[in-house]
Amino acid sequence: MGRGRFVLLVGICVTLLVAMIAPASAAPATREIDNHDRGSVIAAFQSWLEPTQTVATGWTGSTESCQAGTITAADRTATLSAVNYVRSMAALPPVRLYTAFSRRAQAAALIMAANQSLTHYPPKSADCYTTLGNDGARHGLLYLGWGASDGLEQSTGPRAVVGYMTDGGEGNQIVGHRRWLLYPQLTHIGTGDTNISNSLYVLDRYHEPSGSAWISWPTPGYFPRELEPDGRWSLSRAGADFSRAKVRVLSPTGSVFVTKAPVHTGYADNAVSWDMALPDDFAADEAADYPVVVTVSGIRLADGSVARRSWRTILVRASSAPLGGS
Repeated sequence: MGRGRFVLLVGICVTLLVAMIAPASAAPATREIDNHDRGSVIAAFQSWLEPTQTVATGWTGSTESCQAGTITAADRTATLSAVNYVRSMAALPPVRLYTAFSRRAQAAALIMAANQSLTHYPPKSADCYTTLGNDGARHGLLYLGWGASDGLEQSTGPRAVVGYMTDGGEGNQIVGHRRWLLYPQLTHIGTGDTNISNSLYVLDRYHEPSGSAWISWPTPGYFPRELEPDGRWSLSRAGADFSRAKVRVLSPTGSVFVTKAPVHTGYADNAVSWDMALPDDFAADEAADYPVVVTVSGIRLADGSVARRSWRTILVRASSAPLGGS
């Protein structure tokens, strides 16, 4: 989504952190989205996610003086809300903000902005390097842009969350950002921004893979057209082996050509992802509902059985903005 650069949280980080944390904020309000109710999905998009996208960071720092600065409470809250929105769409529990993680994320965001580059392992020679920022970079998602004239850079705050979920670009075929945000066992996050960068601390502790939840993005049922990830869809499940899985996609006009990405483990739950170009009729009528049927077969589960997963996603226009508007 928008302009910007991503860098993936490398899988090896999973084995490095065992952070015991205490709750740092009140439990987020639990909100459920009924994905099988068109009205519920549209209402949630308009009342929950859409308002977050216009919240500016209010960053007070400086790359010239290497001041990490602060962001507004509204920006932190909006970023948390955006994360919990996408998790609710996937029927996952909400996460909380943890202040110590946000400090690390803020320091990491400064390093990325000061050096105009992304890395999970910034050298000590990097501009504005700190040990706090190094920890944030090693355990967070990172996004860097170039600065928007309206102060709402797509690589910052709650807008970055949408970008992480899209996971566009040649280096993100394995959708590592998306997988961490949809990790069922994620409980706490931290967020930090500059005027051009975001760091989202997501490794609150290491968990052995467990659970039997199937998590797809886009999700089954009704799903906002505005969040369709440019043809990069995915399915994940803890402990599943997708190396021999086959993906078939059907649109209203027939089969869709799919390019399956190489399967990589170590990014939250195991997953399969694929790229595809939806037919021209998808974009021809932005107001129309658009059903897509996905079948993933040949999935080997931890008990040795082979599974098949099939679902239908109906892409619907959810934005409150008028068609053709900005």
